[in-house]
Amino acid sequence: MIALSLLAFLLIAGILAFSLLQWEGAQRRELLYFHLTLEKPGSSYFRSARLDREQYSRVALAAAVLSLHQLVVVGDVLCGEPWMARFGAAAAPPWVLVFGQALLAYALLFQPLAKRPRLVAALIAVSVIACLGTLVAAIGGLSAATSWAWARVIEGALGLGVAAVVGGLPQEERIVQPKAFLLWSVGALSPWAWIHHLALTLFYAVFGFRVFCRVVEHHEALEGNLHRMQRQREVIVGFLDRIGAAYSDALDLEQLLRLLASAAVETTGAGAGAIFLVDSRTGKLQMRAVEGPFPPLYRDVPASNLMRRWEELTRIALRQRFAFGQGVVGEVAAKQTPLRIRDAAEAGILVGSVVDPVRRHPMLLMPLVLRSEVLGVMAVLNRQNADEFSEDDQFLLATLAEQAAFYIDNARMVAVLAQQERVRRELQIAREIQRMLLPAGAPEVPGFDLDALNRPALEMGGDYYDFFWVAEGQLGIVVADVSGKGVPAALTMAMLRTVMRTYAVGNRAVRDTLMRANATLSGDLRLDTFITLFYGILDVKRRTLSWARAGHEPTLLLRDNRIEVLTPSGTAVGVLSPVEFGHSLQVEETVIAPGDAILIYTDGITEAMNPNGEEFGLGRFLETVRGTAGLSSAQQIQRIEESVSAFAGDAPQQDDITLVVLTG
Repeated sequence: MIALSLLAFLLIAGILAFSLLQWEGAQRRELLYFHLTLEKPGSSYFRSARLDREQYSRVALAAAVLSLHQLVVVGDVLCGEPWMARFGAAAAPPWVLVFGQALLAYALLFQPLAKRPRLVAALIAVSVIACLGTLVAAIGGLSAATSWAWARVIEGALGLGVAAVVGGLPQEERIVQPKAFLLWSVGALSPWAWIHHLALTLFYAVFGFRVFCRVVEHHEALEGNLHRMQRQREVIVGFLDRIGAAYSDALDLEQLLRLLASAAVETTGAGAGAIFLVDSRTGKLQMRAVEGPFPPLYRDVPASNLMRRWEELTRIALRQRFAFGQGVVGEVAAKQTPLRIRDAAEAGILVGSVVDPVRRHPMLLMPLVLRSEVLGVMAVLNRQNADEFSEDDQFLLATLAEQAAFYIDNARMVAVLAQQERVRRELQIAREIQRMLLPAGAPEVPGFDLDALNRPALEMGGDYYDFFWVAEGQLGIVVADVSGKGVPAALTMAMLRTVMRTYAVGNRAVRDTLMRANATLSGDLRLDTFITLFYGILDVKRRTLSWARAGHEPTLLLRDNRIEVLTPSGTAVGVLSPVEFGHSLQVEETVIAPGDAILIYTDGITEAMNPNGEEFGLGRFLETVRGTAGLSSAQQIQRIEESVSAFAGDAPQQDDITLVVLTG
């Protein structure tokens, strides 16, 4: 009995340890979700991690209660008499066991129980009875024999009930099979104590093994997702490096498409790639760029000149058109879903002699979609060193396609308006890009009031602000001003948005995020272009704002009707080398008490001019801010905007006005 009791205690302690490991792994999966830019809130990935964390926190609690019971059993065996009798509670241990088993049943069944209120009520009733039994037994209201008898009956019924419920669940929702729970009933209804101990020990062994297997499985999945996330970031940063030199005052769409085809091939390890775009005149999909030997689809082309075979096939492929729903290209565009094909020749996509020069025939197609509009299809062919494209290949191509659609749309807008008057064209494109970059609204932040204003000038500038969750309970806030105006400034904003979200999400270090952004953007910015930038992380729970300003306007803290002008050091992005930029950057942490207000703005406010050519200035701005004490963020913004407008009068607005207000 001593060996059996010790083994049971070690097993339940192992279950407690494995449950805590599984809880920690689920939490890491939740945090990893914030890194996966293609995952959206409510996705199955995030939901699964959240439910696992909730479930194993309950399992850990139940294991802790059962460990306490088993520790008492070990003490009884070692002492040769009921250990709890010394405290007048010899009848309490069986009720502790029942309570722990009820908690474990709830932990294992809490997801399916959400749709079965009667079962929830039954488990709550068992838990209440166990608690009352423990209390009554502890104060001596029950004899040890009576407690053991009633506790065994409830334990046996609980085992049968849980086994029945688990038996009705889908296989993927079961941690252990229903037969394992029958061990509760077998042990409880047995007249011999050693059989009861043996049954519990066997259950702990089976359950502990299943939890251990879950830990191993989820650890492997976590490592796979982490590897996928790292590759995804490499794809995004690599694409930004490629695209950095692809634009000047106007984007060359053909050059961009060639870069995309090359990036698709390199990202997936394919032998060939092609970009199909929707022709605005015909509404059909046409191949616009190709990398490597990509033959015509659904067409046999007899060889007429072996020396120039691929040139001939490429010319024919570039002339092909596919309507929505026609062929695999049209099917992917119509359904807006990716498609993996193991063998394009067997599927009848590559036919006749065009198949001969292609070593392998796997194919992967990905739609190019922006704001629910299909722009085209990205396709790769002939996976190198593999017989088919993998799920990771599909994920990485989707990452590239998401970025590509944005840049294709920008390039197409430029191409469509190429013949129009230059200033008017740049204004329209830049306004559209800026509108897409800015958040639709400020997020709801518990305990805080957040609002923002962006009023573009008549001649488009480069103001930008953004909000995004860096991690759970930590909100990233960005306010930036790109030098220059028009399309170049707006496209630089697009790059800045992509870079900041790539490096900031999941990274809680303000300095590291800004240094990475500066290192990536410096090589792509023109010599006459720089970016002033405010970036901060609001810790909702601690009520602190960790922030830095890279050459940006001072940050204002309104507290108790007094204004503090905060000016930590920092140099604009794109001016200094990465090392010098890091040395110049000073990170501050500001505690935001209830009633405090943080104001982040661009120079469009202080440099606003009236008809006499006078600037609004920092002094007038501070006086206006002081008069907004005690107002909500929206009211403060409205008061400041009215003050600037009244000062400017009929004078045209020369620069963008951006203002973000965060009140405690």
